[in-house]
Amino acid sequence: MLLMDIGGWTVDLMRLDNGIPNASACRSLELGMILCIDEAKEQVRRETGLSVTDAQVERVLAGQSCSMDENARSVIQKQGRIYTEALLSAAMEAGFDLKAGSDAGRRSLRDPAGNPAPGRPVAVFYPFRR
Repeated sequence: MLLMDIGGWTVDLMRLDNGIPNASACRSLELGMILCIDEAKEQVRRETGLSVTDAQVERVLAGQSCSMDENARSVIQKQGRIYTEALLSAAMEAGFDLKAGSDAGRRSLRDPAGNPAPGRPVAVFYPFRR
């Protein structure tokens, strides 16, 4: 199992062997959520001419309601998918096997009907805010 701590600037990865953290199998990648949010905001500006806030991007990525132009929402969702693919690719390049896993883990990436979850990153963990 792979534990991913997705922070603002970095993503820390650690393999869990039988539920026990394996300190020799950990990496830190400079692919935090700030990069995803900034790229989403820039793409919205380029493609729609609109300016969106960090909070709006976070709400869309989290699947929460947000008053926003539908084209801008689509751009943000697309950027979320691109970020997720880049994150998973980087984890595999760092030597983590993401194809192995339980059936329960694979089901968690799907909606209740069993279809791939559309328009949302696989998992987004926001840094703790005080």
